[in-house]
Amino acid sequence: MWGKNILKYAKSYAMDLIAETKQSSLLFLDKVYQGDGFFAYSLEYDRYSKDSNWWGLANTVFAVKTYHILRSLTSLDEQRKKDIVDFMQSFHRGGGVYSDKLVCRETRLYNKLAAIKHFNFSNFFGQKTVIAETRQAVAALFISGSRPVEMFDDIPYTVRDVDKYFNSLNWRNIWGAASHVGHLVFFYKMNADLFGHNKGLNQELIAYCLHKLTILQNPKDGLWYKQEVSAKQKINAAMKIISAFNIADKKDIPYAEKIIDFMLSLKDDYYRNGDGCDNLNSMFVMKYALDSAGPNYKENNVHDFCWNALDRYKTYAYPEEGGFTFLRNAGPRKWYGMEITKKFSGPDIQGTFMFTWAISLAAFLLKINWEEFQEIIN
Repeated sequence: MWGKNILKYAKSYAMDLIAETKQSSLLFLDKVYQGDGFFAYSLEYDRYSKDSNWWGLANTVFAVKTYHILRSLTSLDEQRKKDIVDFMQSFHRGGGVYSDKLVCRETRLYNKLAAIKHFNFSNFFGQKTVIAETRQAVAALFISGSRPVEMFDDIPYTVRDVDKYFNSLNWRNIWGAASHVGHLVFFYKMNADLFGHNKGLNQELIAYCLHKLTILQNPKDGLWYKQEVSAKQKINAAMKIISAFNIADKKDIPYAEKIIDFMLSLKDDYYRNGDGCDNLNSMFVMKYALDSAGPNYKENNVHDFCWNALDRYKTYAYPEEGGFTFLRNAGPRKWYGMEITKKFSGPDIQGTFMFTWAISLAAFLLKINWEEFQEIIN
């Protein structure tokens, strides 16, 4: 427990950071918006520009989701909203696929080397990357008030094929495997809700995927894995699995108290060494585990967890430029193994999205300015 003076300072700072996040993130998005629905990744260090062919889908998806969390998407001027939707739709490649051709081209060698290194060939031709890109684009279109051009059905549609899909995943990397299972749940839900496609079968397959994930849950710590893995893998996989639960409207997470206990047991050094994903995922897991456990479960400890996190987030923030950085070091940013920026220190659109989301979750937990934000099904 923190001392009273430190706690008073932490609470004051948390309130300031939460209150300033909206203005800061919107300032950054305005600076990197270059018209026609295109957003740069950073202020001036990108390796690819608006003029690069078939580039920028992920950046615009990050922007849309940030606007949504900040309750600002609907207040954008109509031309910008139209341009953003049209830009995302321009990445439609048929068969319900949304994919950045530049990413596909530049990550071919990386995908093949990774497949050989890990002796797992499920993404040898970038097929898993395409599914992930499509999922994020469809989610962004949906919250923008639009919809995909057509249904994405290049996914298993029998129990037997779902089993084959599960077996094709690299479960030593539980974080990645859980993410791909989440894609299945997402598309089953979207195909049923947006296209009215075989709702009974889609619900059956969602239930089957969640059942297979439930088998992986360890009652000792409440987390999901086949073999012992690092705390980072456990927490980041939990984020992907709980996201799948949220999509399926499954609100009751088994062993939620155990998950919270595990999160609270980790030393500060674990959290301080993370990137934007690590910071977001830990707050996400805490928020939704507490929703299941009940708001009074270890309330003071959970609030301390939030104060610590918000104190940490300030080291990723750039108040003058606006926004947040995904990495605290000055290394180049990468996307699916593709180097998309030069080395730099400063805010970027990926970090801005992830820390905006993380701060919104902390606001919900602390009940501080939480009305400024809204939840997102990612």
